[in-house]
Amino acid sequence: MKINAVGFDFDGTLYPEWSLYIRSMGLGFRHPRFFLAYQSTRSRLRTGDAGSLVQSREMTCADGLEEKRSTLELFRRGQAESIGRSLGISAKKAAELTDSIIYASIDSAFAYIKPYGGVPGCLEKLKAAGLRLGILSDLPPWEKAKALGLDGYFDSILCSECSGRLKPNRKPFIYLSDKLGFRPEEILYVGNNWRYDIEGAHNAGMMTAYLGSRPGTARCYGKAKCRDTDRVAAPPVDSAPPADSAANAVADFCFTDWAALADFVLAHNGQVATGN
Repeated sequence: MKINAVGFDFDGTLYPEWSLYIRSMGLGFRHPRFFLAYQSTRSRLRTGDAGSLVQSREMTCADGLEEKRSTLELFRRGQAESIGRSLGISAKKAAELTDSIIYASIDSAFAYIKPYGGVPGCLEKLKAAGLRLGILSDLPPWEKAKALGLDGYFDSILCSECSGRLKPNRKPFIYLSDKLGFRPEEILYVGNNWRYDIEGAHNAGMMTAYLGSRPGTARCYGKAKCRDTDRVAAPPVDSAPPADSAANAVADFCFTDWAALADFVLAHNGQVATGN
């Protein structure tokens, strides 16, 4: 199957995740109870166990701006209500805390963050080859992509929250598929988190490319293909697949060199890479 579009996770995939951590780690120390409640709520929204947290349908390309805004508002309202219950405060106050501690603080940190060096060149090659490109991130990526100077490369820049769920739930990936205008099986999704990005996209029917290296899988990186050769094994605890998930899912490609990702996509489609 030809790759007609490439979707990218944002945080930790298009830029080094540590560069955000060192600029935001103080927030966790200053607001420990809030962060526990926030993380608990987000964890529930990553699974099918969200219950009445957020009631939303799957978004499609036929939906207009108002429908997408309505779904985002429902998501944020359900998120705030859950955080508020955990902290014993009103949903309004929880929403204000989330806006100031999470959304605004993270956006402001990107004035000092740079993308991985090989990212622009990779995106340029993919665009020149006629592929549609998209971002799908669990946190709002619009201002961050602009701050990194990457927004001009993408046809669609999406936040999972607009689908009513978070990765690895299939809804965000179907939302990305609709916006890019191709079936899931025609899309390669690139990410750095095995559970959220690789398993999530795989379960939605997409091809996957894993950014990172893991012990004992040296053959898997660079230009080698994981499937039918070597699996990405022993993921770290924070991104390990749960026992009831598709633990046998493998990445179609694993890499640490961004030029290798572009070469893989072009070779897969029978095209020849040009330039450096």
